Amino acid sequence: MSIPDEGSTLADVEEYNNRDSSKRWYQKDIFDLPNIGNLPDWYSDARFAQQYFTGTNPTTIRQAGEWTKIFLDAATDPKDGQMKAKISQRAAESPRDYSYFRAAAGTNDFRCEFKETYQEGGKKKERQAYRYALSSVCLFNLADNGILEPLAIIIDWRGSADKSVFIYNKELNPKHVYQAWSREMRAPVAEQGANLGSFPELRTFEALVDCVTMRIHIASPQHTSVNYLQNYYQAFVVNKPPALYRDQLLGYGEADLVAALPMNHPHEWLLASRIPYLLSFKPGDKESLIIYAASKYHVYKYKKSEKEQKIKEAAARFYEALARSESEFKTYAEATDDQTITYDVLSPSWNAVSILI
Repeated sequence: MSIPDEGSTLADVEEYNNRDSSKRWYQKDIFDLPNIGNLPDWYSDARFAQQYFTGTNPTTIRQAGEWTKIFLDAATDPKDGQMKAKISQRAAESPRDYSYFRAAAGTNDFRCEFKETYQEGGKKKERQAYRYALSSVCLFNLADNGILEPLAIIIDWRGSADKSVFIYNKELNPKHVYQAWSREMRAPVAEQGANLGSFPELRTFEALVDCVTMRIHIASPQHTSVNYLQNYYQAFVVNKPPALYRDQLLGYGEADLVAALPMNHPHEWLLASRIPYLLSFKPGDKESLIIYAASKYHVYKYKKSEKEQKIKEAAARFYEALARSESEFKTYAEATDDQTITYDVLSPSWNAVSILI
């Protein structure tokens, strides 16, 4: 395939996304940068759940409340019996709830209608085209060991269960064990812990949300951490498409998915891949925090006044502290559970001068 959106199967866009991966060291173009599509299991339960912790704001995950009963009542197919039993046994389900989208938009019609140009027989033609937004609700289970498991999803909530499409998971795939991290944080130094005795034990969902939010943001500005992973998860457009091309899936085969996804629509694909790239763009060398400290030092290096010499000394200390933090942050990245994703966002070279504001 010659362009990133082109193909009749998901394997086609995967192949384009992963070709010439040996040249990724260059990293001067949007499609040179790593993204979740490089992983062979990008579509798995574990990756799907992980994105709600590290790719978007985890504070929007909350207790399921009335959604638990809605999911239970809708699970009438005998094939969904095992998942129905799991949902009924748990009290800690948590949804990703976008059911309010229609009310927020002030309309029940999520269809966008417009004229689309295309080429046929060497001639430019027009046709009526549509794009669709969805009000999805995803139900997770927060297991006792801290694993977030996707249980079921409503593709598009249309005000009632009988008007909406439910899909129940057939297989669960675990991911990070946050409670082990909590024990390590509370353990004394003698046991190679952080010696933070007051650190939450993650006995409640609220405690988990607080800890995960802190873990993402504590050592780096919030916008830097979030935007970094926005690009990683969204640059491979079929992983998080901005809109769909079908009002409802007519089936669950690959051809149905390809028809609904923004494949074979180059304008929409390029727009969807460029927005997160621009949000996550790495600052230039002159705009990075560590180069700022170095340049500030050299500006005042030969100044004579007492005030200017203090600025020089402060800049030198700042630069040295940033240089030491580079290796420290590198050890944090190497200690992450998932070594398939390079997490270098905390590096001083990735932080822009603007974070000092």
